[in-house]
Amino acid sequence: GADVGLGFDGDGDRCGVVDNEGNEIFADKVGVMLARDIARLHPGSTFVVDVKSTGLFNTDAALRADGAVTDYWKTGHSYIK
Repeated sequence: GADVGLGFDGDGDRCGVVDNEGNEIFADKVGVMLARDIARLHPGSTFVVDVKSTGLFNTDAALRADGAVTDYWKTGHSYIK
């Protein structure tokens, strides 16, 4: 069996992730998992996170230990352009 499953939508701009038992891993948790690796390589990194997210980035002990900073920002075309 696989350790992880990735499912992409038709144009590839969204991805769903499941663990080895088929349980969904939500986007905030996937983001934190990636951020942990980046912060370990680049201590003090800043991560820009969707304002609608759960706040997991601010409470993650590994990110805090690496001095990571989180900026919450509005998403959508009108805010990004």
